[in-house]
Amino acid sequence: MEIIEKPGINLPSFVTNYALMNSKLNRTVLLALALGFFAVWVLEFRRAGLFESYWLLLLSIVCLLFFQFIRLKAATRNGVTEEKKIISPRKAPGKKPKR
Repeated sequence: MEIIEKPGINLPSFVTNYALMNSKLNRTVLLALALGFFAVWVLEFRRAGLFESYWLLLLSIVCLLFFQFIRLKAATRNGVTEEKKIISPRKAPGKKPKR
């Protein structure tokens, strides 16, 4: 497995290649997988308990974390920052003084 040398986090190439594919499709698939694993975990938790169904909960959390990683990777690739721009306050329209 080839490791890409970049400042910050070093990830395997299959992770970065996956992140470069169609990001909307990736996000949709990962969210659907996370919700599906979570729903199956709830049903399995009711049937067997936490110890036997813990792996489904972990798969759901991994899908959510990977979803977040791809979302942030796409945002930085497009140059979008999550910092909110401060909008200067405008004067409220009011009555003008009479002369």
